[in-house]
Amino acid sequence: GKGKAKEVPMTCCPICIEDVPTAECVTPLNDGDAVGGSSSQMQLMGPCGHSVCQGCATQYALSIIKADRKTRLPCPQPGCGAAFDDVTVATLLEGEVDALALYRQLQATAALGARLMYCPLPRCAHPLEMMSKEDPCYPMAICPSCTGSICVACRSPWHEGLTCQQFGRLPQELRGAEDAAVLKLAGERGWRPCPRCRSLIERNEDGCNFVACRCGCGFCYNCGVEYRELAETARNSHGTPGCDCALFTAPS
Repeated sequence: GKGKAKEVPMTCCPICIEDVPTAECVTPLNDGDAVGGSSSQMQLMGPCGHSVCQGCATQYALSIIKADRKTRLPCPQPGCGAAFDDVTVATLLEGEVDALALYRQLQATAALGARLMYCPLPRCAHPLEMMSKEDPCYPMAICPSCTGSICVACRSPWHEGLTCQQFGRLPQELRGAEDAAVLKLAGERGWRPCPRCRSLIERNEDGCNFVACRCGCGFCYNCGVEYRELAETARNSHGTPGCDCALFTAPS
């Protein structure tokens, strides 16, 4: 007589709640924290048993990668600590070129960890791998995207003639200056930008914190805050400051 037709094993997908052939499902693997590391190590741990149909798994992967920007795809079953391995995720994303590229980029970024920095130059922010201190060019690097010069030691624009500490003490407005000579002089002489016109002003050698700009603005050299009034008062011959700084401090 004729044999019975072989039954196709079915699985209920936990996402769409449909019965689908088990062969068309993917299953997360235990020890999901190893994702991005050794897939073979995860294979040894074995599947968690919560199979998901490939259609739902692909949409699930797209959501986590594109919306959450994460590379670890945990098992959708609440309370399960398993995750989809790298090979499975890559297979699910075969028809999603942009998502697969983003997945690989996120993996590379995670692998770099502390060795990753972003170009500090305006309108760039390209991700860069930190160079080794043994590199002959250290600490100067060239951004491959904007070709600008960067100091990787303090993760700032390159500051020729200034130490990282001197550059860090400059007002924020000066840290993007492209003229190395201006940067060097500003750092050495302690120039401050006028809060009104942004011109660089040098303090008098007598240590008085009141400085006057040619635009008519008077301000405190110590903190950069503009004076409220420039009419002489009993307490201050220069006017009414907009801050609580002392009028005199010893020149540095």
